[in-house]
Amino acid sequence: MSSLFQNYNQKYTFQDIQTLLDSKYERKRIRGLQYAGRIEDSQREKVIEILGKYLEHKHPFYRYTTLVSLIELQAVDNLWQKIAPLLNDKSVKVREAVVIAMGKTEKDTKKELKQCLQSDSNEIRFQAPVSIVEKKYFDLGQDILDRLHLEKDHEILINLIRALGDLEYTKGITKLTEMAENESSKEIRIEAALSCGLLGSDEILQILADFSDDKEYGLEACNLLSRFKLDQLEETLKKKFSKPFLGSTKKLPIAALLARKNYQTAQNYLKAKTRSWNPETKLLAINRLGYSRGKWAPEILKKFLDKSSLERDTAAKALIKLDLPESKKTLQDFFSQHKNKKLDKELAAEIKNYLEKF
Repeated sequence: MSSLFQNYNQKYTFQDIQTLLDSKYERKRIRGLQYAGRIEDSQREKVIEILGKYLEHKHPFYRYTTLVSLIELQAVDNLWQKIAPLLNDKSVKVREAVVIAMGKTEKDTKKELKQCLQSDSNEIRFQAPVSIVEKKYFDLGQDILDRLHLEKDHEILINLIRALGDLEYTKGITKLTEMAENESSKEIRIEAALSCGLLGSDEILQILADFSDDKEYGLEACNLLSRFKLDQLEETLKKKFSKPFLGSTKKLPIAALLARKNYQTAQNYLKAKTRSWNPETKLLAINRLGYSRGKWAPEILKKFLDKSSLERDTAAKALIKLDLPESKKTLQDFFSQHKNKKLDKELAAEIKNYLEKF
């Protein structure tokens, strides 16, 4: 594993960084730049000032590593005047890091990112749609689609396909449907189908159902299928659910979809797996109850609100996902009892926002 990712959660002091940067050994100086991205918060400003000098270093790897650390520190805007010109750097790795940074800055980078879609460099074209999505440049949807018609690189195609879904660019549905149905690459087909699903197209639901038990994409496919009516897909889903030796991680998402169709076998399976000895299986089963639309589910989920924090939080989120009258009452009681205790802040806000809708 690269030293860039070792001890990732460890925090470093300014003195740690300074000692490494002052070393006569280049590998230690590089390590100092890498570790700078994980400086203690109280010393963040001091290390940012030092990193600004390394953006002008003659060696491209110094410039690249400095950019990575500034991105980690969420300090791109602190040194944007020095970072922006590096989009013309001789090193493609440095330019790639700048494109990543363009997704993190509050500056307007729309013009530059649009140009990056046409770059001669694969690395730049790979990152451009990701940063466009991060910046929420919805009006670049057509530019993404135009590039999709021209692009040949497999990995870049995937990023472009995902971007169309994330940017809610419905004019891309025709092209994405064509790719979902005709591409030879399984990965391209499912990515195109997933983006079509995000865009609300029901023309690719059978493809999503066909991938509902896929090791990599099954969960995401089932999540999208939960947004649609499943009348034409029930038989496919039942066949997937009944496959011999299908593991619970693949089976539970399908069970939740079938539970919506009052398929008793799937409902019983979901209930049984909430009692699993395996913690991961139990949590997934609790989570999937939120996709079942079952009026019987809130009573089961209620029992987990007094369990471990992981089970409690998963059950609370599942109740929000269910969005039934019973969910509201259960969450109201839960929140009134726990709002002054150590609830995760994001979860507490999510519950509060949900209850305020009523």
